[in-house]
Amino acid sequence: MLPAMAEIGPFVSREVPVQGFRICLWEHVAPGPRVLFLHGFLDTGCSFARVAEQLGNEVHALCLDWRGHGGSHQVPEGMSFHQLDHLKDLAQIVSQEQPELIVAHSMGATIAYLYAAACPGAVRGYVMLDAVGGFRSTPADQADALRKLLKAEAAEKLPFREFADADAAIDRILSNNPGLTRAGAAVMVAGATEATKTGTLRFRFNPRLRGPNPMRYSESTWREMGQRITDPVEVLLGENGLIRKAPILRERAEAMPTANLSIIPEISHHLHLDAPRAIADAIRAML
Repeated sequence: MLPAMAEIGPFVSREVPVQGFRICLWEHVAPGPRVLFLHGFLDTGCSFARVAEQLGNEVHALCLDWRGHGGSHQVPEGMSFHQLDHLKDLAQIVSQEQPELIVAHSMGATIAYLYAAACPGAVRGYVMLDAVGGFRSTPADQADALRKLLKAEAAEKLPFREFADADAAIDRILSNNPGLTRAGAAVMVAGATEATKTGTLRFRFNPRLRGPNPMRYSESTWREMGQRITDPVEVLLGENGLIRKAPILRERAEAMPTANLSIIPEISHHLHLDAPRAIADAIRAML
């Protein structure tokens, strides 16, 4: 974990208890409504720094580091990192922190989608960024998925690479995320890395994050969950984001009875990094 009080960008961190351990919450204290921000896989809550700066003191920002990520990278042995684990963490965070709105990107948006379907009325609404539910599967795939999961659980988990400096880490982020700007990647690196004793940088991700996601529902299940969401939802998809490979996301959003869909032109997957003003405007409209 980070020290009890650490600062990155506009945020100060604190630790909050969930399911018998503690995870990191980055906070920008302000008199406005409380807004909970949920990042995607291999990212951190600090990636919402640009959105928080756009909003200033209009909202009290609460940016979670999911278990295994960032300031929450150290968790007890034997704990898992599957999306249902994140979902249970989210339920406790919402109960403790009482946010009015949830803003969520990628994997975080998938978890928010599940939470919205399961817990109507828990918050006033949602802003979902470049994800509308998760990957789809078929019943025939499930046994293979479980086999891959058990094989991965038994395998040695190698630590994430170290880099000579921030530029090298940024280059790595860009190689894995085509379409992301260098400035956006720099924000990710600032929140996700720490210096080692030898002067290199390493990503603060738990090696046990490596492995397949066993939770893939059928398309009919994802659609049914969307029908169960009764709270207002703003869905923002990047024109060059996931809908390029998965146009079904647009269809899911259009099928949701409470969702309003916007396509952000010329933006890739990381909307919160490269289109922070559009995200801030969506939050203002929702509140």
